[in-house]
Amino acid sequence: MTVIYPASYTKPAADEPLTHSRIAHSENWLSGGTVSVSTTATGFYADAPTNTLTYELWKPSALPAVWSYVHTTEADVDYMCIAAHTLGSTGCNISVDYSTDGSSWTEVIGSISIPNDEPIFAIFAPVTADYFRLNITGSVAPTIGVIKFGKALQMQRPIYGGHSPVRTARQTILRSNYSETGEYLGRSKQRTYHQTQFDWQNLSAVWVGTHWPTLQRAVEAEPFWIAWRPERVQLTTSQNPDDWVVYGGVWSDAGVWYDSATWQDSATPIDAYGVRYHDVSFGVTDAVPVPSNQGVRDLMSVSLSVRSRGYD
Repeated sequence: MTVIYPASYTKPAADEPLTHSRIAHSENWLSGGTVSVSTTATGFYADAPTNTLTYELWKPSALPAVWSYVHTTEADVDYMCIAAHTLGSTGCNISVDYSTDGSSWTEVIGSISIPNDEPIFAIFAPVTADYFRLNITGSVAPTIGVIKFGKALQMQRPIYGGHSPVRTARQTILRSNYSETGEYLGRSKQRTYHQTQFDWQNLSAVWVGTHWPTLQRAVEAEPFWIAWRPERVQLTTSQNPDDWVVYGGVWSDAGVWYDSATWQDSATPIDAYGVRYHDVSFGVTDAVPVPSNQGVRDLMSVSLSVRSRGYD
């Protein structure tokens, strides 16, 4: 569950704090454009990452590799999300660029080593463009199932407590075999996925009326990404992901702790154990989230249950 920022990222003044969830869904990501790639291995598809069917994959036949998306018109974009990939296990680095003419490119995410195969939510200051590309370097070609660019939904309120980070909310369906006398004969693992619930309170009725109907339509149709609390993690070209504290979020480099809310050094870990669960989910819901009135002023609450794709 990886959130990535540019090294120089500064939160736009109008944005919600980075303690608030970001959601990438089919009503706010770009679609309908065209794809071009540097190479594609036999049996894989260049345009596979434009849909959310995670069994269809793109794999370059050589590295470095480039996956480019050209939108139908210029659009505001502040994220790139990736799911169903092997960028971590193949030891790859990625970077992200945009362009308004397809020839002059501006980097928004510098080269970053991806530490694992968990979903990626890259956040950067908003840009207006119609050309976007993902650059991949390494020695072993990865596979990628989904790539999306868009402008994220920013939740009006944070989640105050009671949330189970999806990384630890592992659900495994097992089938054990026993003999007639109870001897253990082995076990098969049928399926592994992650499941958790997001609960928001004190959302204003105006905010819900403006933003929630599009989210409801989106989750009915497609999987989506949620970055639970994206405020405390930073990857840069100079820091090694191996220096992260376990589970990411708050991390150290040579014993110096960093808080990405301010990008300032801190003498001590941000929380008591030096660990903040860092949570990005790519999944689906089987129940459309329906907000309800709290009975206090014009405030509303809503829950969203997410079954996230497994990655191991």
